[in-house]
Amino acid sequence: MIQVCNMKKKLLDNLTTIFAVTAITLLVWLWAESRNIVQDKLPDVRVRFVSSQADEPLRITVDGKSGEKADEQTVSVTYRASRGEESQLLDAISKMGTIMLPVHEGDTVVSLKTLLSESEVFKPYVVNIVSTDPASAEVTVLPLVTKIVPVKVKANGPIKLEATAEPSEVAVTLPGMYASQLTEMTAYLQQEVYGDAEENVPQSERGVPLSGPYWFHEVDPIVNPSTVQVNFTVTKQTEKYTLPTVPIYVSAAPSLLQRYEINLPEDQQVLKNVELEGPADVIGMIKRGEKRIVAEIRPTAAELEGGIKYVALHINTPDQVKVISPLPQIPVTVVVREGSGAVQGLGSSMQLR
Repeated sequence: MIQVCNMKKKLLDNLTTIFAVTAITLLVWLWAESRNIVQDKLPDVRVRFVSSQADEPLRITVDGKSGEKADEQTVSVTYRASRGEESQLLDAISKMGTIMLPVHEGDTVVSLKTLLSESEVFKPYVVNIVSTDPASAEVTVLPLVTKIVPVKVKANGPIKLEATAEPSEVAVTLPGMYASQLTEMTAYLQQEVYGDAEENVPQSERGVPLSGPYWFHEVDPIVNPSTVQVNFTVTKQTEKYTLPTVPIYVSAAPSLLQRYEINLPEDQQVLKNVELEGPADVIGMIKRGEKRIVAEIRPTAAELEGGIKYVALHINTPDQVKVISPLPQIPVTVVVREGSGAVQGLGSSMQLR
């Protein structure tokens, strides 16, 4: 019995010794490790935001900035690590150059500390990222689509052209939400290009830039090709037309019309065969009756009081349309109305009988 008790006591003493040695060893190791842990800062870690769906074409906007290299950023990283882990981490960063940070589609405020901790550079090592500067970034990821649209040619000025573009279609890459709003691209031909061109003679102009809708450049599109060749012919700009009849009206103040009776010969109350010249599209409207042409005589009070015998004609025409046939002087008979008094008023117009 005494022997068993001695054995138990000896076993307990041995266990106590083992635990004490282990504890002391652990404390020494922890002390050594604490002296081996370093905290430092990497001031210029280059990161780039990339799509979590790598095969999908995207545009990434960071903190409101887009365009070339807008998805790249320099981050200051404060970290804690053992000297051994730190050495391996610095080697990995040096080899990688730029650390890729996957982000999801849409608008997101991302934590750079979280993204870096989960990145392929930091994750394999026992490294505690204390903080980053900046701490976060506003990232917008937009899926892109490429759309084939036709090219229309327009003149930057009042001229008629027959024109085509080569190529007649271009590829436009832009955020998908805007694709349905883009129906065509426009090649504007400037006046210095067509200004001296002869009518009905084929011409061409290379390197004509393309334009889109008013919002187009705000979404940073990619147009391929960005310029086209325009083949154009300046067509006939003006046209002549003879109106068979133009009615004649009198235009005078109501007070004059109350005092005077103005008569024309019956055979000269309508002007015949009036030749006009102007832009072909406006002449076409006159032919179709969409624009009405009338003639007026505009006698003044002095002319009527002086017993005028002939009056000049004025023909009201649209802008850029002129009368090229000579206008005759129209004979008139002016009679003072009995008992007429002066009546004030605005101008009036009436057809002569």
